[in-house]
Parts: sequence; C-alpha cells; structure tokens
Amino acid sequence: MKTLRIILYQSQANYRREETIDNKMTYPLPPMSTVIGAVHAACGYEKYHPMDISIQGCYGSKQKRIYRYNEYLNSTMDDRGILVKMKNSSMLSQAHEIVSEALKQGASHEKEVKTVVHNRELLEEYKKLRKNRKDIDDEIKSHKNADKETLNNLKNKKKNCQAKLDNFATLNRSIKSYEVLYDVKLIIHIRADDAVVEDILKNVYNIKSIGRSEDFVDIQEAKIVELFDEIDCDEIANDSNEKKLTGYVSSKAVSEDVIIPNERSEGIRVGGTKFYLNKNYYIKNGKRIFEKKWVVYSSNYKIDDESELGDDTNVYYDGTYIVSFL
Repeated sequence: MKTLRIILYQSQANYRREETIDNKMTYPLPPMSTVIGAVHAACGYEKYHPMDISIQGCYGSKQKRIYRYNEYLNSTMDDRGILVKMKNSSMLSQAHEIVSEALKQGASHEKEVKTVVHNRELLEEYKKLRKNRKDIDDEIKSHKNADKETLNNLKNKKKNCQAKLDNFATLNRSIKSYEVLYDVKLIIHIRADDAVVEDILKNVYNIKSIGRSEDFVDIQEAKIVELFDEIDCDEIANDSNEKKLTGYVSSKAVSEDVIIPNERSEGIRVGGTKFYLNKNYYIKNGKRIFEKKWVVYSSNYKIDDESELGDDTNVYYDGTYIVSFL
C-alpha cells in the first residue's frame, strides 16, 4: 500500500484549542481538521474529500505571548469603558479616536463625572447628539396625536440623529495571551483515493499555512511512500530516527496494544495525553456537526513484531516512521 508523506517546517504556530478564550492555548500538534482544511484549501476543494491523516512532529519551545484585546460593545454605554468615535462605523475596522475614558463606577461621559477627556471637540459633538435625540423623543411624545406626516418627519429626524450617534462606540480593553510553538516540524501521512492523492501532490506547495494565517509552512518533502504491515525486527520506537518526535495515535490502537507505550520506570507504562479531536464536519440545519476521534498524544511509544499492523488497525510502518491513520 502506498501513501503520501509530507514533511514540513514552521518557524512558529498556534493550533488553537477551541475551548480556550483568555489564554488561547495550543495543541502540541495540529488536529486532523486543521490539516485537512489546509489541504482542501490548497487543492481548491469546496466539498469534503474523504481522507485519513497521520500526524507526528516536534517543536523546539513553547512560549506565552501577551496582547491587548479590544472589545466594542453592541451599544454605546455612557457610564463605563472608553468612549471612542469610529473612523467608519459601516466598515469592519478598528480605526477609532478616543474621546473620553471612564475611571470608576458611577462615571458619565456626558456629564463628565469620574472621566478623563481626551478630545473635547468630539465629546461636545457626542453631548449635542445625545441631547438632540432626547429632545426629538420628547417632541414625538408631545405630538403623539399629530398627523402622520408630522410624526414621520420627527421619526426621520431621529433616525438621522441616531445614525450620527452610531459613529460613537464603547470600547473595553483587556489583557489576554496566547501560546506559540517555535521551530515546528511536522510529518504528515495522507491516505485517500488515487486522484485525491495526485491532486494533493500537485498542489502541495499551495499549502501556505497550518494553524493561523501567519503560521507559514516550508514544505521540505512531499513524496509517495510504501506502507508495510509487518516489521523485520523485534521492535521499532517512534523516535528511532528522530529524537523528541511525538504523535497522535489511535486510542483504540493503544488500548489493544497495537501501539505500545514504552516502559518508563518500575515497569509502569505511560500512554500519553488523551484528546477528542475534530476530523471533518457536515452541515445540518445551518450548523457544522463535527466527526471527532479519540487520540492519544504520546512522545514515547513503539510497535513490535507482535503488533497487528494493517487495514484492521490502521497502523503501519513506512520504513522510517510509525503511521497511525485517524
């Protein structure tokens, strides 16, 4: 059996763990869905093409980086946050100018209570617009029995005032962090139909990033390799050829002793860390429904001459690396 093996390098990467918010933690290796998504994008696929993935690799170091997070509230709040005027509120842009900053509870930008004014001219514009809107609301109430044309004119007047007021927004700032892996090497095996494998091999250099858009890849090798369902020695460890090599392996293969955790001390075997990772998804009622796989992330495992390799276990040996398709 033949499969496609891709070896690539990334100077940095973050494979976002979807449940993390304030500290955007990273998986030690990209999930299957991340790799499959990058491959589909490189080939220009718009529909899912079935494929199985084996992912191994290593990284040099991991660091936590701090960044400032800007959150714009859905409505302008007079008593909190930072009052800003957007450069263009109709566009998805964070360009703004700071008007006033609330210092503590009980603040008011309009009344200048417990605030620091950064732009007096824009603050006066904000005050005037809020006063105009209040005056129009009072006028509408006093003319509730007026003719339809008068009411429509007042409502249009309020609409125009609100459109100008919508250029102002409340900004909350906070400190968040994200983890970054450095000096990443990935060994990826892909099993699919012959036509799909040929497509991937043809477009492999279109894989620009894996993880974030700025996590660029350098393809070092892409070739078809032979998979074997038996080995010609007593055992082969995952790091026989490269030290520090880790991988995602099938949880079932570990539990059935197809892939064997190496003994550490006093005969105790340490399997690794178990993850429930996304592989692919389908759309149902407008929502993505993911197919997930139980995997074990391990840095210390092996196969031996009694391991049942082949299609039944999806575990193979390519002459250099242990391959566990997920």
